[in-house]
Amino acid sequence: MDHTRRFAASDEDRDQHSSGGLLLHPYVKVSLICDGRRLKKKKTSIKKNTLNPAYNEAIIFDIPPDSMDHVSLHISVMDYDLVGHNEIIGVMRVGCHAEGLGRDHWNEMLAYPRKPIAHWHPLLESKKSEKEMFFIFAVTYGSYFLQRHCDMRVDE
Repeated sequence: MDHTRRFAASDEDRDQHSSGGLLLHPYVKVSLICDGRRLKKKKTSIKKNTLNPAYNEAIIFDIPPDSMDHVSLHISVMDYDLVGHNEIIGVMRVGCHAEGLGRDHWNEMLAYPRKPIAHWHPLLESKKSEKEMFFIFAVTYGSYFLQRHCDMRVDE
């Protein structure tokens, strides 16, 4: 049974979905944070006109093993907008400075090097609404790299 729920963007310039809802143009932005400073950021491709994007893309950061206790990843799911500002759909954090599931996921990844570890993470929204979004995030820690595979969908 598919429990995926459709959600609408607030931008009225979007293409209309056949059911009357609005379509999004989502992408994922991942920032590498070390001691509170953003060191690098990378983005996925934009998935146009979809409410349930799947990203079969790897985002790789080179991180020395002795720095793993000082870094976190800040993940933002964004809605691309041709005119105006891109909107934040939701955010999450994974890493040594994360809390709850984000910290647990990071620790599990460190405990099993070279093994992809995937978990669904709830996305926090900047504006409160009824929808709850989850983001599946697989992490692999190798000798000198950290790899991210991103999929996002909205579940009830």
